[in-house]
Amino acid sequence: MPALEALLVCLFVRIGCILAQDTVVGDLVLHPVCLTHDDCLENEICTNQKCENPCNCACGGNTTCHVENHVVACACWPGYSGDAIKGCIQDHYSGCWPPYAGAIKRYEVEAIKVNWYTAYAHCLTHGRRLATITSCEENEQIKEVIRQSGLGPQFWASGTDYSLGSYWTWMSTGHPFTFTDWSPNQPDNWQDLPGGEHCLELWQDGQYRWNDRNCMELQFPICEYYE
Repeated sequence: MPALEALLVCLFVRIGCILAQDTVVGDLVLHPVCLTHDDCLENEICTNQKCENPCNCACGGNTTCHVENHVVACACWPGYSGDAIKGCIQDHYSGCWPPYAGAIKRYEVEAIKVNWYTAYAHCLTHGRRLATITSCEENEQIKEVIRQSGLGPQFWASGTDYSLGSYWTWMSTGHPFTFTDWSPNQPDNWQDLPGGEHCLELWQDGQYRWNDRNCMELQFPICEYYE
């Protein structure tokens, strides 16, 4: 490269550094060279002698990134919390459903005997909801919680077919049953008693399998929550 051309290239490189932008010399694209952050725009930093936007990799997931005077500031999105450098997770508030990502469902028997309607309200007022059972694994989990409670013999979950005939749903979610564990010959709406049997119980006599029961009977609620 002739001496004069080389001198011009060096001059353009220096100008590019001052302006903090790419400089085109013929077919060459010369990236700005920096020695300190002050050689770059206010929303950039000097990395490996190049001016770069640090927001490309400075913050974790579910965050916003802002750069002012070469200082990077990471912040969690609204409704998220945690370490903004590593990544934020969605906040969970009691009574807010569905649960946050990665949450684990837990069951707990409440040591109070109430009718099904009061059981539903009781769980909600404690930041929980009356139990739903959507898989064999959850069914075994809830039975173990019942056994460990030392209470009995009957327990409310949120299943009901009230006003829907034989169409059973989980009142806590509005979802239809996709898994069942009915006792033999159940549900039967036994003898068509006044008020019928329209609420789901787990009963000790049936090895905690499911049975339909009159909603006004007094039983122990099983609440569910997430952690």
